[in-house]
Order: sequence, then C-alpha cells, then structure tokens
Amino acid sequence: MDIAVVNGKVFRGGSARGTNLGFWETYAEKNQLFANDGTGKFTDISPANEALCGYWNVARGLVCADFDNDGAPDLLIAPIGDRARLLKNVAPNRGNWLKVRAFDPKLDRDTYGAEIVVKTESRELLRVLSPAESYLSSNSAVAHFGLGKASHIQEIRVKWPNGQPGSTEIFPGGPVNQNIVLRRGEGKSQ
Repeated sequence: MDIAVVNGKVFRGGSARGTNLGFWETYAEKNQLFANDGTGKFTDISPANEALCGYWNVARGLVCADFDNDGAPDLLIAPIGDRARLLKNVAPNRGNWLKVRAFDPKLDRDTYGAEIVVKTESRELLRVLSPAESYLSSNSAVAHFGLGKASHIQEIRVKWPNGQPGSTEIFPGGPVNQNIVLRRGEGKSQ
C-alpha cells in the first residue's frame, strides 16, 4: 500500500508565493506521495505526480475511495480556501484487486473496526475497516486490496470487532477483480 499525504502548515511562514490563497498562502505546502517497494520501505515519488503534488495548497482532508468503481482507489482532496479536487487513478499497470465490505445484518450496518485478511496463493493482506484516516473526512466502508499478479483468492478471514470468542469467521475465496459483501454469521466460525 502506498501513502498519499496532503499538507498545510500549522504556523505561518511558508515559502509559497503567488498561489491565490490569500491569507492562507504562507501556510501552503505541496502534497506528497510515497510508493511502497513491498518490503516496508517507501520512496518519495512526489515529483513524478504533478496532479497530486505539483501545486501549493493548504489541505486538511483526504479521502481514498474507488469513486468510479473501476477497482482503482481515487483521491479526493479538501483544501482550505480552494475547491475540492478529485483525482482519478489512471495508473497503467495497476494489477488485480478485491474490494470487501464487512456487514453485520443484526445491527444493519457496516462493521467499522473489523479486521479483514485476504489470503492469496503467495501472501496474506490485512486491512482494518476504519473510515477516519484524515481530518474531517470519511473513507469508504469498503476495504480495498491491491493484489498485484494474484489471480485467485484462497480465503478471507474477518475478525469482527466485538472481541468475543468465535468472533473470527472464514469465508471462501474466489475470483479477483470484484466487489464482495461478507455478512456476519455466514462464514465458518474459527
């Protein structure tokens, strides 16, 4: 998973000039994007991503969601003193993906705090359903898994957020590049 960061100083004194941000101009910074190399190390790829990082702004909110439902996460940036920006993910070689929604039918709601593990033939990927990842912003209630070249899901484990014994369920795997909804009580208890 890569990391996108929207920026804006807390104290005045920035070096931005000519941004048309008025009062906010000296708080402005450029956004940043870091690529994960797969070993837990990140490389700053901001200079190569002008649409996200090539301008000064004072941003606080960032939402990562698949707005156009094509399997690739897009970014919505909410800056101060400027219009919101929706950036469509147009990466040419994005690989396979899976989007998982964990739902509790008894509570009739998404289960924020659920830990979802997707197992492929070569690795396990973990996501925690957490909508609150940026200031005054809410992400989708869907866990997005970038699968690379994996062509099949072996199984999906969900640890439901109540902490009770038996709160982990295993669901069967299946094809990649799809949206699925896992309902509590329909998996095999672990």
